[in-house]
Amino acid sequence: MSLKKIIENKKNILEEVENFSKNTMVDFLDIKILDLSLNGEEKFVVCGEMMVSTKVIQPMKILHGGASCVLAETLGSIGSYLVLQHSDDEEMKNSDAVGLEISANHLKSIVLGQKVSAKATLVHSGRRVLFWTIDLFNEKNELTCSSKLTVMTRKK
Repeated sequence: MSLKKIIENKKNILEEVENFSKNTMVDFLDIKILDLSLNGEEKFVVCGEMMVSTKVIQPMKILHGGASCVLAETLGSIGSYLVLQHSDDEEMKNSDAVGLEISANHLKSIVLGQKVSAKATLVHSGRRVLFWTIDLFNEKNELTCSSKLTVMTRKK
C-alpha cells in the first residue's frame, strides 16, 4: 500500500471524502475530516472533529458515548477506505471496509457547545483486517475517550 500517495494527494482526497460523506451520518452529525498524515513511526493518521451539538448529547447536556463511537468509527472507517482504494494491491482496491468491532473507554465528559477532536492511528493493516486506535480530546487537549476499532475487508 502506498500511504505516501494518500499524503501527497491530501487536498484532493479530503475533498473526495467530503463529497462522498454528503447525506450520511457523517454529514448529519457535522463530522469534519481535517487531516491525513504519517506519524513519526510512519503510521497512517486520520484527524477529525465534531461539535457537541444537541444532535449528540445525553439529557445531562454532555457528549453521548455512542456519538463518541460514531466519531471514532468514522475516522477509522474512512481511513480504512483510503488505505484500500489507494493500495497497490488489486484485490485490496476491489474491497470494501466494514466495521467489525469497536470498544471505547469514556474518561471525561465534554459539554454542549464544545468541540471534540479525534485522532485515529492505523496500528495494523492486513489483507483482511485493519486495526485502529482512536483518541478523542476536549478543547483543552485532554483525553476524553480512548477507542479501538477492528475493520474487516470484503470483496465488492
